[in-house]
Amino acid sequence: MTTIDGGHPGFVLVNVVEAFSGIDPTGVADSGPGITTALAALAASGASGQAAFIPDGTYKIATPITIPSGCVIVGTPNTLFVSTIPSGSGNPLQAIFAATIVTSGTGSTTLASTPTLGTSTLSLSSATGFTRGAYVQITQALTPVVRNAMYRIDAISGTTITLDRPLIVPGFSAGDAVQTVSPVLGVHIHGNGMRLTGTGSRYIELYGAWKAVVEDVWLDGGTPAGAPDERLISFDVPSYDCHAVRMLGAGAGVTNFGASFESAEGCSYESSAFTNCTQANGLFQDATACYFDNSKFSGGAGNGVFFTGGVDAHTNNYGSTDCTVTAGDISDNNTGVSWATCATRCRVIGVSVNRNTLDAYNLGGAVAGLGGTCTDAEILGATADGNGRYGVTTTASVANLLVDGGTLTNCGSFAVNVPSGCKGTRIAKLDINGSGGGFNAADDIEIDGLFGSLTASVGGDICIVSGGLARLRGLDLSSNTTSYMLDVTGGVADVSQSRLGIGANGGCYFANGGVLRAAGCTAYPLAAAAGVYAFLANNSPSTIRVGDGCDPTTCGHAISILGTGFANRGQTATGSSGGTAIAWPDLKASDVVILTPTAAVFSGWVSAITPGTGFTLKDSAAGTYGYYVP
Repeated sequence: MTTIDGGHPGFVLVNVVEAFSGIDPTGVADSGPGITTALAALAASGASGQAAFIPDGTYKIATPITIPSGCVIVGTPNTLFVSTIPSGSGNPLQAIFAATIVTSGTGSTTLASTPTLGTSTLSLSSATGFTRGAYVQITQALTPVVRNAMYRIDAISGTTITLDRPLIVPGFSAGDAVQTVSPVLGVHIHGNGMRLTGTGSRYIELYGAWKAVVEDVWLDGGTPAGAPDERLISFDVPSYDCHAVRMLGAGAGVTNFGASFESAEGCSYESSAFTNCTQANGLFQDATACYFDNSKFSGGAGNGVFFTGGVDAHTNNYGSTDCTVTAGDISDNNTGVSWATCATRCRVIGVSVNRNTLDAYNLGGAVAGLGGTCTDAEILGATADGNGRYGVTTTASVANLLVDGGTLTNCGSFAVNVPSGCKGTRIAKLDINGSGGGFNAADDIEIDGLFGSLTASVGGDICIVSGGLARLRGLDLSSNTTSYMLDVTGGVADVSQSRLGIGANGGCYFANGGVLRAAGCTAYPLAAAAGVYAFLANNSPSTIRVGDGCDPTTCGHAISILGTGFANRGQTATGSSGGTAIAWPDLKASDVVILTPTAAVFSGWVSAITPGTGFTLKDSAAGTYGYYVP
């Protein structure tokens, strides 16, 4: 055998071309079987510190290379693998490099009781064949199976086994299968820039790997050799604590997914870049506690990154849980980041999401065969600029979204869109400068800190529509083109400590068929505006309650009632037309309301408002009639 130092401390590099037969560096013969034989021989020899060195050359791979436990592979920048493995097989092991778990073992039983998340012990129906130090796989009782988790046994007492770590993969219950397995242990692929190209199902498939490392490999789908149809690389069920670093991947508009987690736990891709995949450049599929860090996902026809659940068409409401994207860039895709309905506690932190055709962040989208609700998603300190539609948009299948810090600037439409049925949305300290609109809310939303100058290309305001319930604080927004900055068109908005400005004639705080309660708020006209009202009510039923600390005097008109409506809490309102009856249930019997419509329309107001339904009719000091709430 020829040994090479190769600059890899701790490893003796064995040149497999010289040491073994059946490996052709000219690219003519199939080198897959020869490399598999070499890897198996080195692993079986038990020689500590030996690595399979694959030198410069072109290696045709028509037969997948099987990676055994303990295998270390080292390439060079001039090591090229060209796969002719057929695509379209549906078999994930049809890959250039494939490692697979052995699921037959000495122990096979079921869970005697449903485990709680966070426990480190499992109660088994029988412990026969289970030993300390063995590896076990738990399989959720689904048809077909889509969720597994793998652990090492640290202790056994009767029919109770103690695991090497707490159980954090959700969904297991009494009756689920537990069996001893042989995972692929400690695989290391040190590519040093080696390149994989050509066809097949995948380039690298680690199925049931434990503590594997892949680094510095170029996964180059494209012409003339082609690209795999499924994925570029995957940490597949039930892989644990596997990591890929400094990877480059290109799907050539053929491969569905780039970097993938499939029912994996505690795995990661770091400082990597994946591009031009058709469905997602980065995929969390039923993953737990996995993450992308400081990586780039761009140029995809689908999602930059996708948090989702089990395989399409399978009934599985357990999706990816506690997964994270940190730092990096997700740009120039169709959509930046998407969460399926079944994702739980998945978050994006400090990521740039720019120039995507549709949305920067899209939550709660339906996936065939998956149900549930997208819960507790977080977008923290993220930057999004120049996305074609929404900054953040949700569906009715979303609950408890948190958007905290960062920017959603220059969105083609509203920066935030919350439709009916989406509960518990919270937004804090967000810059939405240059977006077509601020936000559109048809359900429960809470905002603390929203600022910027809007372009108003989609109506240009903050819309609380029918069914919306908004608690707003710390708004500092303006628009030169909108007529209504905060537009409550059928919902309810409580706004405080805010400052709004508009450039067109209209209202800064506008109740247009809804209820608006303000405290500590100011309004101002921009240079081009002469007919700006601080508080404006229109259409029936509309209510504005102007509370303590509001200063409407900075606009050309303080408060106006156009049509029906009320403005109150110590402020005088003017009316321009008659109205119809309005329900105002929050008034106390001791309250007195004052309105000062013109004499010509006063009869309309009197007929519209019936004294004795909780408030009192009263003359104002000027001799005109009205209502007043102190």
